[in-house]
Amino acid sequence: MTKRSAQLAQAVSVVPAVSESPFSEHKEKLQAMIEENETWLEQHQKERVPISERKERGDNFSLQQAVDQHNHIYEITEKKLAKARTALRKIDDGTFGRCPVCGGEIDRERLEKNPDLEMCVSCASKAKGEKKPIFAC
Repeated sequence: MTKRSAQLAQAVSVVPAVSESPFSEHKEKLQAMIEENETWLEQHQKERVPISERKERGDNFSLQQAVDQHNHIYEITEKKLAKARTALRKIDDGTFGRCPVCGGEIDRERLEKNPDLEMCVSCASKAKGEKKPIFAC
C-alpha cells in the first residue's frame, strides 16, 4: 500500500457514516402500527357482521349492541391503518412532518407520541372548531 493509499484509507475511516433518515424511528413505529392493526383486522374479520346480516333490535338487543360495538372498533382500526400507511408514504416522499394545510412543521414532540398526525396544532384546532390544541389523532 502506498503512502497516498494509506492516507485515503485513514480519511475514509474517520468520515462519519451517512446518518439514517431523521424519521427512521417514526418509520419503525408506523410499520409496527401497521402490522399490529393488520393483525387485529385479520383476527377479527370473521366476527364482523355486515349491516345487511344484522338481526333486528327486537330479536336480541344485547347481541346487537355487541355487534355494533365490534363493528365500530373494526372501522376505527381500519382508519388507523390507513393513517399509518399515509404517514409512511409521506416519509418516503419527503412530506412527513409538514402540515398539508398551512405547510408549517408539525411539532416533533407530537410526532414522537403520535407519528400518524396529519396537521399542526393550529390547523387541527381550526378543523375541529376548537381554540385549544388537539393532541389526539
